[in-house]
Amino acid sequence: MDYRHKKTLKLVQRHIPQLSKVLDLGDRSELSEIMNDLGYRINHTTILGDLDYLTFGIQDSTITHVTAFEVLEHLVNPFTILYNFPRGTKLLATVPLRLWFMKPCWPKDKTKLPYNGHYHEFLEREFDFLLEKAGYRITYKEKWRGQERVTGIRPLLRLFYKRYYAVVAIKQ
Repeated sequence: MDYRHKKTLKLVQRHIPQLSKVLDLGDRSELSEIMNDLGYRINHTTILGDLDYLTFGIQDSTITHVTAFEVLEHLVNPFTILYNFPRGTKLLATVPLRLWFMKPCWPKDKTKLPYNGHYHEFLEREFDFLLEKAGYRITYKEKWRGQERVTGIRPLLRLFYKRYYAVVAIKQ
């Protein structure tokens, strides 16, 4: 398990009780499989359709915990899905932060779109505003550096700048 997953898993274990039903935005991942093995009951949104249009199925009053681990930056409009979760939903989300020396990830091969491109790379204040505008109260924030083992100037700079932003928020 890589460094980023370890940090994210600690966040989950601190803020979501085991055996909780969790709606994980996006596809199955290594992290969601680990959470499942730890006793979290994970459902994924892939069966519900395109997240940019999704408003049905997420207003289910049994949804109490939602995770969005590096998913929201891939959406054209993350506001819609965030806004439509029911009151009381606890959201755990991580997003990559915009760094001055980085360009947003965008594939040259257009067949890889829409989910391999980043429509957004947020500043901390932009992501906070998005959550507040969608009706959330932020209860916890954390940032961390990447631990990539790739050579080059940009990977080296990422060791010194906090690249990932994690937020826990409650829908009001």
